[in-house]
Amino acid sequence: MRLPPLWLFGAMAAIMLLMAATQDTRDVLEYHCYALDFWQGAHVANSALSATCAKVILPNLATAPFQELPREYGPLSLLVFSLPLLAPVGWYNTIFNILMCGVILAIAWLLERFGPRGAGHVWLLYTLLGVMIEAAGRFDALVAAAILIALLAAQRGRSLLAYGALAAGTLLKFFPLALLPLLLISSWRRREEPFWRGPALFAGIVLAGEGLTALISPARALEPLIFMDARCVEVEAFPATLAYLWGSLTGRQVTYHTVERYSSVCQFGPGLGGAQTLATLLAGVGILAVFWLVWRGRLSLAHGFIFATGLLILGAKVFSIQYLLWLSPLIAYAYGAQLLAFASWGVVLLATTLYYPIPTNPWVVVHFGLWLVDHTLALIAVRNILVVVVGALALWAALRGACGVGERDASVVMEGGRLL
Repeated sequence: MRLPPLWLFGAMAAIMLLMAATQDTRDVLEYHCYALDFWQGAHVANSALSATCAKVILPNLATAPFQELPREYGPLSLLVFSLPLLAPVGWYNTIFNILMCGVILAIAWLLERFGPRGAGHVWLLYTLLGVMIEAAGRFDALVAAAILIALLAAQRGRSLLAYGALAAGTLLKFFPLALLPLLLISSWRRREEPFWRGPALFAGIVLAGEGLTALISPARALEPLIFMDARCVEVEAFPATLAYLWGSLTGRQVTYHTVERYSSVCQFGPGLGGAQTLATLLAGVGILAVFWLVWRGRLSLAHGFIFATGLLILGAKVFSIQYLLWLSPLIAYAYGAQLLAFASWGVVLLATTLYYPIPTNPWVVVHFGLWLVDHTLALIAVRNILVVVVGALALWAALRGACGVGERDASVVMEGGRLL
């Protein structure tokens, strides 16, 4: 089938993403607060964004400059938050959105260059179907780019680039650290010499970033991990769905409300603690199984990245919409424009859009009332169940088709920069 030029499709997608980003600016305002407070102190941040920094999102900011680091993100995120400060204050949101659109288009270019035919187009479609309102207003696309670059580089024997990209992703959000064993397995299987160079580079970059954090603000060095452990279970998380289903079976109702400290809508009710423990244990066992399957050559490195990342998301307390950005480029790279893969992941993305932002659209409220809003937990449960079902079917299909070390890892041939 004939596809429109990627530059044209990308330009259209970027316009839609920039327009959608204006509908939800809360996180960008938080990033702005962090950047202003670090470079100029709390008095400037509170003065410029008083309704946001002082009251809603970040109470008790550090008074002096060079003290406050992002409490829930890695230290490298501060650099991302600081770049738009080079523009006038009123342009911060717009510049940040443009930068993230640039990252999204760069991912599309990488997929077009190194992935199967149509992979770049499919990635943009995935973004529009399920994450349009969040994609340009979060920095998760940058994390997704780091993971994708690590995968592409590892498959081509560029171990230093692979480990460096994964280290950058780890310093943005800590979860890419869980993908490190996959790179180690890939390096070992390729008999790379000397083997220690890649892991040493990864350790050096991460330790340097965390060491600088400890020097600037010792109390903030491990705060993102403490923040994640202490936060409540978000309604979108898979453990929340397990608790919701358990409550529905036993006739015990769960409740949810916004917790400003975490900028999340959190769920409360019977069985939630057990559901979280169960989800974490299952995810941990599943990730170890993925490592073993990649080690044995039953799964390719690309599939290992997909399933390990998906299990991390399912086992966590949070499954925010923008987390779909972590998986979508990997799926687009592994499957391209295959109809079944596109339809399966597309259904997951559409199910996500069905509970946010469609229910709050004024046209939907006027013509259909608040039925979708009232059934948010059920709609979220449908999305999460779809993720599990689609993931299980994809794993079954990948294991059935596995041979040698995996379809991509065994046959990567470069010619003119393209994957054949």
